[in-house]
Amino acid sequence: VRLLPMRGVLAAGAALGRAFYVFDAGHRRLAIENLQHAFPLRSREECRQIARRMFEHFGRLLMVLLKFSTMTPQQMLALVEFDGEERVRAAHARGRGVLLFTGHFGFWEINALVHALEIEPISVLARPLDNPLLHDLLERVRRSTGNHVIYRRGAIRRVLRALASNQAVAVLIDQHMQSADAVYVDFFNRPAATTSALAALAIKTGAVILPVFALPIPGGRFRMVYEHPVEPPP
Repeated sequence: VRLLPMRGVLAAGAALGRAFYVFDAGHRRLAIENLQHAFPLRSREECRQIARRMFEHFGRLLMVLLKFSTMTPQQMLALVEFDGEERVRAAHARGRGVLLFTGHFGFWEINALVHALEIEPISVLARPLDNPLLHDLLERVRRSTGNHVIYRRGAIRRVLRALASNQAVAVLIDQHMQSADAVYVDFFNRPAATTSALAALAIKTGAVILPVFALPIPGGRFRMVYEHPVEPPP
């Protein structure tokens, strides 16, 4: 991966994703069934095409993450642009910490890497991977630009300490939660549980909540988007 240009990295990632689509029948079937629930007016063939492209995207995400792990900070920053980073700086100026939230959308892992280089290191809230070798690899990559990883056991105490120090904490909120703080909402007409911890932390600490996204743009580059703050209700 180190030797490939970014176009080659993206092509190799898409090929890897297609291979998983072909051989991982269980997840392929689950993806297509979920798409059919979400889009009942689309044909099964359309849902298959969307699922295949989704597998390709996750393959590209993995390969781009590996590529970034071999690059210098200057090389990483040369491949990204920032949109709205002044909102992060303004949030830190309030002095109560920042809660960055996103989902498994776009190139979220890249966002955390380059955020640490352009603004300042952050703490990333994460779930340990089931495969210990992949877990160790991903943790090394996540920490490579100065970030910290906070795992769920004892997480709240560490998150509160980080926010009290006016640091930023990144949270992915689109995983089905089975903990006591879960809140059920209708998502494509099906019940899905997300976490209430983000709102509870903001109310308790006064931390600013910012939605963030990392999107691909032409030329093998990426745009880091920081949206306007989400103000909690009174």
